[in-house]
Amino acid sequence: MKYLAILPLLMLGIVLLAAGCSAPEAPAMPATPVPTLTGTLVAPSPFPSAVPLPQTSAPHPTSTARTAYTSDEINRHFVDLAFSADNSNIRRYSAPLLTVAITGSYNDADLAAMNRFFLLFNNNSFNTRLPSEVKQGDQGDIVIRFIPANGLAGINTDNTWKVYRNPATGTICYMVRTSSYQTFSTDLIYINADLAGDERTHWLFRSLLNTLGLPGETGTYPESIFYSVNNNMTELGPIDLKVMQLLYGNKITNGMTLDDVRSVLLIRNT
Repeated sequence: MKYLAILPLLMLGIVLLAAGCSAPEAPAMPATPVPTLTGTLVAPSPFPSAVPLPQTSAPHPTSTARTAYTSDEINRHFVDLAFSADNSNIRRYSAPLLTVAITGSYNDADLAAMNRFFLLFNNNSFNTRLPSEVKQGDQGDIVIRFIPANGLAGINTDNTWKVYRNPATGTICYMVRTSSYQTFSTDLIYINADLAGDERTHWLFRSLLNTLGLPGETGTYPESIFYSVNNNMTELGPIDLKVMQLLYGNKITNGMTLDDVRSVLLIRNT
């Protein structure tokens, strides 16, 4: 009887076990289709997009001054500078050492500029030297006197003087009275003391170069301190230094005529 009581319970468990094994499976979730990407993938930038800069035109290249010249160019430049309407013969110093003095309304910048000029001249002259430093006073082979413009206007400008003016303004820049026009042994230069800066130095150098034998000018070489268009250059160009070497070299002598120079330098009449 004991076994008969358990039997129904066993049968119920078997039925429940069979039902669990045969239960239908839960339907699987359909897979989500992955879209196909086209084009180029770009990684996101951690920085904000740069604002485009406005377009600017490229700077124009700076013209480079010439540094090399033919012998013919140098010789012709020499003729342009050594001769002028008032100078038909070579005028140059023959003394081995010249004294240069400065007086009037000059300043420290004028002294420094002249000493720099002396060094340049001595490096390019083969037989004449300028002093290592300018002398302060009114005694020398060359005397430079700084005078205000109103003082220059009152000087007697007869044929013993040559007046040089700024081609743009007409202002007197300097005046020269050379020993070839008077009985004194001193070459006297008057400089406009009202000039300033590069203009002042430019005309100071031009006056010295004039007295040393280069009174002319050029319309051919803008890089030359002798360029006829108004300029305030304070340095001699390379072709100017070549001319200085010719004037104070061994080929050129004081008093030569233009024909003499053409013959010595083999310049053709063209």
